[in-house]
Parts: sequence; structure tokens; C-alpha cells
Amino acid sequence: ELALEHGDNWTDVDYCNAMYGNDRDGRFRSLKHWLTRRLIELQVSDVCLHTRDDVMKKYKARIRVNRYFVATYLYYSSPKGGRVLDFLFDQARREAEEFELYEELARIYSLMAFNLLTQDDHSKFEEYAQKKAHYLRAAIAVDLAFETYNRRVYLEYTQRNLPPHEELKLLEASLRKLRKLGEGLDSQMFNYFYRCLEYDYHLARRDIDSAMDTAKDLLRILLNGPLISSSTRIAKTYGYMSSCSLFLKDYKKTYDYAVKVREALDNFKSSNFKLAVMQQFFACVFMNKINQAEEHLKELLEDDFKTVSYQDSGKVDYFLAVLRFLQERYQESFTVLQGVKEIMDDKAGWNIGVRQLSFMCLVEMGLQDQASAVVEQMRKYLERTKDKVEFRERDQVIYSLFAAIHRSQYRFDHPRSGMKKLAAELADDTSPIAWTPVSQELVPVHNWFQKHLKKATSKPKKRSMKA
Repeated sequence: ELALEHGDNWTDVDYCNAMYGNDRDGRFRSLKHWLTRRLIELQVSDVCLHTRDDVMKKYKARIRVNRYFVATYLYYSSPKGGRVLDFLFDQARREAEEFELYEELARIYSLMAFNLLTQDDHSKFEEYAQKKAHYLRAAIAVDLAFETYNRRVYLEYTQRNLPPHEELKLLEASLRKLRKLGEGLDSQMFNYFYRCLEYDYHLARRDIDSAMDTAKDLLRILLNGPLISSSTRIAKTYGYMSSCSLFLKDYKKTYDYAVKVREALDNFKSSNFKLAVMQQFFACVFMNKINQAEEHLKELLEDDFKTVSYQDSGKVDYFLAVLRFLQERYQESFTVLQGVKEIMDDKAGWNIGVRQLSFMCLVEMGLQDQASAVVEQMRKYLERTKDKVEFRERDQVIYSLFAAIHRSQYRFDHPRSGMKKLAAELADDTSPIAWTPVSQELVPVHNWFQKHLKKATSKPKKRSMKA
């Protein structure tokens, strides 16, 4: 009655005083613990589980299967417990098989083998032992796939600057081990996590076609796998496909798959939703749909995303600067860049991108002295952080081009400069340093240079006057 009347408005001291006349009393503590245990027992009963839509079906099945386990211990010593044990084992086994509860299945067959021995029945002992071994191996395989996937996510946040060759080496070793463990295993859970790691492996190798095939296979597994299918996982897989399309410079598909992400999430503002909006922004930028890109940028600036990390906040500011640059509002772009926070753990190269775009803004505004100062800052930044960040070779060439522009006193058609050769190297699609849309370089530097070169060479030459 006190709890119904006062609820959470009263503290433990209030209740203890009302019931026992003291601030502290052992009887109150015992009563509280007893009530807690009873409430937990009630929560895992079928009556309560049936109403809990927030609990995954697999978790509910695991609770029921473990209840069957507990019940079996009441009947091993009972002379008439055989039929009850058969019923409990059958119920537990059926549900565990349906939901791929491999650890529970191994325990079931272990207990079934033990039950045979208590009844002096050895007829199926070997069969049960083999099934126990099979499900133990299956449990290890699924657990390792799950742990490896989680460790992969963990490394993305804690070692954002892990060099690509080291990342590839880790993925190769993990996949090799998982392939061996997963031989002959037909498991939705294992296949899902294995395919996720396989996608990361192909992406790390820059084998984008294989990565796209794996993403499509993942989507098929999710759409046909009731145990693993969820709106979040489907959305993430469409995100994989959007990323692959961006790598392949298919910007329409990049955009369309990002729309699929949003639809799968029902526009719930999660991290996957935010990534989808970013993909839409990139696609619009590269399709030169600047007004539409600005609309998506406004989405990223909404209150729902104000709690993002400072790294993401810095990226969004950088995106705004890119947009203003493409709109030829160079002063505004440069002002935004001046306020972009340093992005720590900068694997993607956003910090060097800020410096590159700052240089281009200053050149556009005719502020050559300031542009030259940025070139020097860029040199110092590359030197200072080379042991912490593995820069793209392309970024080194871009720095060399900017330094050459500075040395030529911003004459883009200087006859003795190596600018044209460096720009040609950046423009070569077959080069190892070819431009990719999946980078901080949202304004391709070689296109920017060619625009200025064309402008410089189209100017009429001044004729010298004879004395």
C-alpha cells in the first residue's frame, strides 16, 4: 500500500521509517531483496515475456530454454521422472534449434547423454556426444565471428589511424580462422558476421566490385533470415551499398541507396541515418546539385545531431566550407575553415583537406601572401604528423603542386615550373594516386588547377613595343 501511494517519491529511508520506525533495519533490507528476486522471477515468466515487445525473440527463447534446463534437475532422481525429462529435453531442443542457441544445444545433448547413463541405456550415447561436439564447435565459430566483428568496430574508434596494410593483415587472419571453423556450418548468425568482415576486407583491398557483391549477398541473407533481420542491419547494409557506389562514382545509386537507409530506419535519427545524409550530400556535390546538397547539409545541422562528437562537428563545418567554395563565396568558405576544429584521430585526412581548401580559397581571393603562408603551414603539418597519420601519397603530390604554384609566383602557365606534370599526375585515373570521391578532397584539386591554367593561357599576350 505504501509503494502504491508514494512510489519513487519516497526513499528507502522513508519506507524503512514507516514500516519499522528506524532509518536502517535488517528486516527491510531482507524484504527488499526478497521482493526483487520475486519480481525478476515474474519478469522471466511466460506471462510477462509475452507482453515484452522490446525484448528480442532470440532472448525470449534463451530464457525459456534455460528454464527447461533448471526444471530437468528436479527429475533425474525421480523414479517416474523419465517422461517429464523427455518432454523438457524435447521442448528445449526444438526451441534452441529454431533460434541457433548452440551453447544451449551442447548442454542439452550433454544432459541427455547423462540421463541415458542414469537409466543404464547406452544406445544413443555416442550420437549425443557427437552432436554435443558439433554444437560446441558451432558455438565457438559464432562467438568468434561476433567477437571479431565487435573488435573491428572497437578498433575503428580507438585506432582510427591504423595503416591500411595492418588493417588488411588483421582481417585476412580473422577470415582465415573463421573459414576453417565455419566449414559445414549453416548458421544465419555466423554468415551475417562473416559477410560483414568480408565486406570490410574487400573494401580495405579497394576491391569495390567484390565489396558490392558481398553487400548484396548480406542484404539477401538479412531479408531471408528471420533470426538476424532487423531494420538497423538492413539500413547498415544499404549503407554499405551506398558507399560502394560512391567509390565507383555512381552518384545516382549512391543517393538512391542512402534513401533506402533512411526508409529502413523510418527516418529515426541514428548514426546510420546521419551517415546516409552525408552520402546524400556527397552525391549531390558530385552531381553538381548544389541547392539539394545544401538541404542535406541543413539536416546535419539540425538539433538532433547537435550531440555528435567534435570530430563530426568539424566535418560538417568543412562540408559547409566546401559548399560555399562551390558557390564561389570564397570569403565565407575561408571564414568557416578558420573555425573548423582540429579533427583528432584523423584517418580520413580531414585536417589536411581543411588546409588544401584554405589555400584554394586564398588563391581565388587573390591573397597570395596568405596562400604562401598556408603552404608553409601545410609543410609543417605533414612533417609534424607523419608518424601519427599515414597520409595518402596524393596529398603529398597536392602539397608539391601548391608549393610549385607558390614558387612560380602564382603564374599557373609558368613555362619552367613542374606544375603541369604534377597536375597531370593528379588527373590520371589509372594512377595509384587517382582522385577518389571517398576522401576529404571534395573539390578535386586537378580540376581546380586546370580551371586556373585555362584562364591563364587564354589571357592575350602583351606585345613588346619596338624602340
